[in-house]
Amino acid sequence: MGNDDGESAAEAPRRAVALDHGLEACVAIPITYGETLYGALTVYAGEGAAVDGTVRPMLSQFDTVLGHAVAAAGRRLALTSDRYVELTFDVPSSFLARAANAADGTVSLSGRVSPTEETTLRYLSVTGDAAAVASAAAEYGESARVVSDDPDGVVEVRHRGETVGQALASHGLVVDEYTADGQGATLTVRHPTEMETHTAVEAVTAPLPSASLRAKQEVSADPPERERSTLSAALTDRQRTALETAYYAGYFEWPRGTTAEELADVMDVAGPTFHQHLRAAHRNLLDRLVE
Repeated sequence: MGNDDGESAAEAPRRAVALDHGLEACVAIPITYGETLYGALTVYAGEGAAVDGTVRPMLSQFDTVLGHAVAAAGRRLALTSDRYVELTFDVPSSFLARAANAADGTVSLSGRVSPTEETTLRYLSVTGDAAAVASAAAEYGESARVVSDDPDGVVEVRHRGETVGQALASHGLVVDEYTADGQGATLTVRHPTEMETHTAVEAVTAPLPSASLRAKQEVSADPPERERSTLSAALTDRQRTALETAYYAGYFEWPRGTTAEELADVMDVAGPTFHQHLRAAHRNLLDRLVE
């Protein structure tokens, strides 16, 4: 278990207890999801050889598995709780605020989908110049395309790496609304009542340093929201991704804003595979609704 060199006051009692029980070695594996650290999995053994180079790689696999599990549990709790806390922030400096200035109108986040592990698609509803929003995204080093340039346009922004929404989700927060105009952006998130509000505020200000809390209220989940959670549970991850990507990209509009081939390319799958996921999602949802 090492020696006393550089040992902190907090570590000394744990080391003493372990030695009293004949435990002479330990290995600690951080439990993370994205950039969030939840804690550590610590394994003790009687001999140093028990945690040698063959065991450590195996234990390190728990990092991803447990991190995903903890993050998913937090999101599920935020989505299915009967009561939750709603926080509203002013965000004067953000990409969304800059995009609204470029559009000379309003911009709001209408949806976010992660078709692959490396890519996240953000769909922005634009009242104003949609092309200017796409240009603003390019200045941020992100690729974007105008899905619809109607008076109420839609812009798809392709982002690599962790988005603000994903960073918040890793802390168990759900984004209810994120919108901006010429005066800045407003972000509304919710967190379970079991979570301390100051923890939620810190989670928001980490990726959005200019954010300041404007309002806080405890609210009840409405029945339609719980029904949506039930319907969503009927879908696999790939079915949900195919359905949400198609929805936000205007595939169900007339005329269509996006082709099936474009959506298959975004999801990095073959065209028939995309159609299979989409049709299976339709069938599972219809099964729930009809039954």
